[in-house]
Amino acid sequence: MKRIDRLAKPTSLAAAVQPLFEAISNAVPSVRSKFGVSVTIKGGVFATVNTNCKKAFLQGQMN
Repeated sequence: MKRIDRLAKPTSLAAAVQPLFEAISNAVPSVRSKFGVSVTIKGGVFATVNTNCKKAFLQGQMN
């Protein structure tokens, strides 16, 4: 747990969601490779984000 506490914390909303965008962009080629020509019918990448941040805080970060 202490190692996680020492990790640098993101300073902006964009920095906080960068790993999510990277994971999704890395998943797309894998899905295409798995489903080939039927990727638009059978393939998909789904992400669920849960947060305990207040909506007003997040909107302030995006401005």
